[in-house]
Amino acid sequence: MGLFGGGYMKEGPGVDKNAPKKKGIFLYTEIFIRKFWKIVQINLLYTLFSLPMLALTYFIAPVSSDFVARIAGDAASDPSVTAELQMGFRTMFALVITILWGSGPASAGYAYILRCFAREEHAWIWSDFLDKIKSNLKQSAVVIIVDIAVLILEINAVVFYFSAFKATDDTMWLILTFVTLFIFMLYTFIHFYIYQIMVTFECTAAQLYKNSILFAFAKLPMNLFFFLFTIFVLTAIAMLMPPAVVIMLYFIAGITFSVFPIAFYSSRSILKVINLKNKQTARKREGDE
Repeated sequence: MGLFGGGYMKEGPGVDKNAPKKKGIFLYTEIFIRKFWKIVQINLLYTLFSLPMLALTYFIAPVSSDFVARIAGDAASDPSVTAELQMGFRTMFALVITILWGSGPASAGYAYILRCFAREEHAWIWSDFLDKIKSNLKQSAVVIIVDIAVLILEINAVVFYFSAFKATDDTMWLILTFVTLFIFMLYTFIHFYIYQIMVTFECTAAQLYKNSILFAFAKLPMNLFFFLFTIFVLTAIAMLMPPAVVIMLYFIAGITFSVFPIAFYSSRSILKVINLKNKQTARKREGDE
């Protein structure tokens, strides 16, 4: 069967049944190349539905004029440079939160499509995306409301603690600042799994968070790797390109290029747990018989 176009009755070499199945980075690379144009399509769709979250996180980003002045140095006297830097930092913050935390209902549909890609299952980009938004609307709305509340609290806590440290030079405030940032990082790890679990299992909100927390700690080393790698890539791109170019790049394909490695790992980690439980159930049944 031809992969592209006609020739459905023409015999081809097919796939060698004895060929070793690809795993890990090799499987990811193969899927990424094969699904490239679908990845671009889902990126455009997801970015469009994520505009409210991107706008919200852009405006609440903790980017003060004093912060920009310290970064810009002598160049801060130029209003155009200051404005460009503020736009750049706000854009990067909005992208980091949307990539690592998601954007509520849109992330449910997005997670389902990426899960299908990772498992090499078929998915209709538009219809499946909308269907999963509708079927997971309540839980994803709860997640995004909690996220916004946590984000505002985290920002205010970090700003308050660090300002107190600068005013008093008391190390306790600096420790509290780092503790708050550490909590932010752990809360981020939960989001690597929460939407994948949401579109895979029927569970309550409490079970959703419980299972996501378990995965966040069980896969801690890889979660830390994905977190640091994403921050590094976004920072490098933001430093090398003007904000307008960064926005255009991520609107076209950049968000999914950043999210898909995480989704690939998390969805297959969840699949391993499902397979393990199925094997245990089958063995138990055999033993009962």
